[in-house]
Amino acid sequence: MTVHYTRDGNRALTEAELEMLRKAEAMPPNYDEDCPELTPEMEAAFREARRRKPLRVFRVSRHANPEPYLKTNP
Repeated sequence: MTVHYTRDGNRALTEAELEMLRKAEAMPPNYDEDCPELTPEMEAAFREARRRKPLRVFRVSRHANPEPYLKTNP
């Protein structure tokens, strides 16, 4: 069962909602054929791949002028 939850940031959680979150936190991970549990070898391979190609962070100014991106080439 999948539960989708959208929270209004200004409203406190009800006791029922808190209980639901506590139960979900206590549940074990659900591994399947599409998402198997990582073996130590798989985890090491992921770590090595990230070491060889680190994540790059691109900073974009929110004050950037969007005009050049909106224009189409004639």
